[in-house]
Amino acid sequence: MKSRRIIFAVYEGAELLDFSGPASVFTAANRLTNQPLYKILYASPSGERIRTSCGVTLETTDLTALEFGRRDTVLVVGAYGSEIVPAMSDTGLIRAMQKAAIHAERYGSICSGTFVLAEAGLLKDKEVTTHWAGVKSLKRRARDARIDENALYVRAGRLWTSAGVTTGIDMALCMLAADQGESLMSSVAKQLVIYAHRPGWQSQFSDLLTQQSKAGTLFKDLIEFLGATTNRRVPVEEMADRTGMSERSFQRKFTKIFDLSPGRFHEQLRLFAAKDLLEANSSVENAACQAGFQSLSAFRKAFQMKFGVTPSAHRLHHRRR
Repeated sequence: MKSRRIIFAVYEGAELLDFSGPASVFTAANRLTNQPLYKILYASPSGERIRTSCGVTLETTDLTALEFGRRDTVLVVGAYGSEIVPAMSDTGLIRAMQKAAIHAERYGSICSGTFVLAEAGLLKDKEVTTHWAGVKSLKRRARDARIDENALYVRAGRLWTSAGVTTGIDMALCMLAADQGESLMSSVAKQLVIYAHRPGWQSQFSDLLTQQSKAGTLFKDLIEFLGATTNRRVPVEEMADRTGMSERSFQRKFTKIFDLSPGRFHEQLRLFAAKDLLEANSSVENAACQAGFQSLSAFRKAFQMKFGVTPSAHRLHHRRR
């Protein structure tokens, strides 16, 4: 059996978890099957020892001397702050990624490695993602790219990009499933004690965490209450009373901050709670009831509007076995 090569393009200051996590996915696949399915290479433009983000040193292969083929995956990893800047202007790194885009089976980035791809001119008309902290900057640098600021990872043909850090593991699991099937992917996830493989379209943040960050101090206590009260519909009058505001004033201020009416906002939290129940193997009927929906048809309609699939389909594909 001819191994696939997984080549991580690294450099001084590269984020260790960006490549060590995904590398563990592929090496675990080798170990569980007792077959050389993947060969891992760490390659830098200098081909010398580099120092990673947390001080661990790494022996590397000369990236510029590698020839890429149809069983290669080449991923440029990310870094924090000042460490990514020299990588973006490293001609050896940029040319290597341009070669990978032509010849490799897959190419792409993890975390802020997307910025290297942007400098290499590889994002034009492509759908990509990156770490949430770099989205605004990437939009300025890659105006002709379609940037999904919420996705954990995005697959656009042969181009794969992830939001970084632990999401690189999710992307690697998806690659493994594409190569070897869902069964081995699930076994690897279990071996690595991963709670559940997250699909690429899942948000980088939990819905409640995102809303708490928007709330500031004005609605902080209310958001915590709504997040803990997903088993029933909370009337707007009750929400207003908890904030000490008139219903009219509350409606106006809440909608301005969250761009959603209070009722619709709480429905969104209840739908996320129902989604979690479905993934925990709950029946559709029980999930609807536990999320405070009086009508099963109303629940199905709201769920499909929010997530793009029916509750039954989501349960079938994402329940934890």
